[in-house]
Formats: sequence, structure tokens, C-alpha cells
Amino acid sequence: MNWITVEDGRISGYYEGDSCPENGIQVDGFRGLVGEPVVFYDKDWKRKDSRTLMREGLVDVPKGFRLTDDGLEMMNDEELVEAGLRPRTGEAVDGNVFKTAKDRLDDGEVSKKEYIENIKGQLASVDAHSIRSIRSILCGHGTKEDYSLLARDEKMAEHFRSILKENPDF
Repeated sequence: MNWITVEDGRISGYYEGDSCPENGIQVDGFRGLVGEPVVFYDKDWKRKDSRTLMREGLVDVPKGFRLTDDGLEMMNDEELVEAGLRPRTGEAVDGNVFKTAKDRLDDGEVSKKEYIENIKGQLASVDAHSIRSIRSILCGHGTKEDYSLLARDEKMAEHFRSILKENPDF
């Protein structure tokens, strides 16, 4: 049998065995994480998927994304501008004109080395973001959303790796 304990609205422990721990709740087949809020789970102690958690306001929609019926989608350039997450290309902000890293490289404002360091930083960020989805999938409670996010992250990482592969000297 599987048991959990709850303290202060969070799952405080997970136990396996025939005897119930003090204040234990029997949850056969539990696939959750100690430390998570109980509101992340339905009445049968099944973890809600990421989309449901976002819709219920329990988890924020990541910046730069929008929540759709199919899951998370990256905002397009215009939506990023409208959301105030990015100025328009060529637009002056505090006296500085916004340009992408590639624009800045093409205009000679950054060296190739600085550009490649920027790409490496973005790749590291994408790799770090993938960890939550991978953990959920490996723990056996990965959702369609987790698989979608992982696929999206892999596409972004593939793009960054292709840039790095084209520039092996850096």
C-alpha cells in the first residue's frame, strides 16, 4: 500500500508498506511529488496536468507563451511586443534601438564570440527548462503538456546547436 501525509496544505511524506503512518492517507498508485501543494491533485490524488494548473491559476503561464486548448504555444513576435515582453525590432527604448542578437552581429555591434556566447546561454536556459518535463515523464506522470514542452524545447535546442555547429571555432 502507498500512503502520503499532508502538512500545511502540502504533501509532506510518501510511504510504502502495510501500516499507516500517523495521519496517513492511503493513495494506491500515487505518482506525485513530496513538497507540492495538495491543490495540484484531484480528489483521487492524481496530479492535475500543467494546462489545468495554469487554467486554475495555480501555476503561471510562462512569459512569452499563451495557453490554448492544445497546451502552451510560444507567442509570435507581434504578441511579444503587445504583451510588453519585447520592443519592436528597430524601436528605441531608453535611447537604445532593440535588435535581435543576429541583427547586432550583422550590424557589427557584437563580435562573433559574443554572439556565440549569447547562443550558448540560450541553449543552457532551454536545457534547464526541459528538466521539469523530463522529470515528470521519467516519474511516470508526464502529461501531454510535458511531452509538448519537451518537443518544443528540443526544437529550440536543435536550432541553437545548429548555430554552434556552424561555428565550431568558438
